[in-house]
Amino acid sequence: MKLLNAVTVFGSEESGKQQVKNIINSLPNAGTSDTTAAQNNIVNTVLFYLGIIAVIVVIFGGAKLAMSAGNPVAVTKAKQTIVFALIGLAVVLLAYAIVNFVIEKLF
Repeated sequence: MKLLNAVTVFGSEESGKQQVKNIINSLPNAGTSDTTAAQNNIVNTVLFYLGIIAVIVVIFGGAKLAMSAGNPVAVTKAKQTIVFALIGLAVVLLAYAIVNFVIEKLF
């Protein structure tokens, strides 16, 4: 199975990138620095609030752990809450890095 890429679709890699930029720029108000900056701000704001939520859940898990009073079931649930919140925080940080990398390279 042959994968399609910019070379097979557009003829050459450089012309493929240029054609993608031309398509994006032909959309109304797309590709402008104002639109790109607005999209970047929206994505960064959403990811910022998701990061805050993840930190709050970590704090909540820590409070559950502190109040478990040695109950093994409660300790396990609190540890799971903390682990899942940290995984969520890692996903948010990776999403932030990927989105900013793509926006920087594409525009």
